[in-house]
Amino acid sequence: VFGRQPYTVGCSTQCRQNGGCYRAYWSSFTAFDGGLIPGFRGNVTIKRCTTIIIDFDLDLQFYSIVVWGTLIVENRLDASVNLKAACIRIREGGRLLAGEPGAPFQGTL
Repeated sequence: VFGRQPYTVGCSTQCRQNGGCYRAYWSSFTAFDGGLIPGFRGNVTIKRCTTIIIDFDLDLQFYSIVVWGTLIVENRLDASVNLKAACIRIREGGRLLAGEPGAPFQGTL
């Protein structure tokens, strides 16, 4: 399923009071403002109340990656994800996830 999908499980009270929580796949044009998927030397911002799932192999140099919400690397056996940037910041309340308890990440980071 592509596009921005609302969700409630795990959505904080603050987010619910401000329009709710959304998730989207990185490869979806609706994942990022302006409908443009970040490219080489781009800036990536994952907003609060937003979960972005990296659903394909990714090997790009970004200028910055700032995570206020949640950035998930999809757990695929053959996944190959290289997050490279001059600045990577996980802000207060932000999360970067690859795998989970009981299901370790299977790919290459």
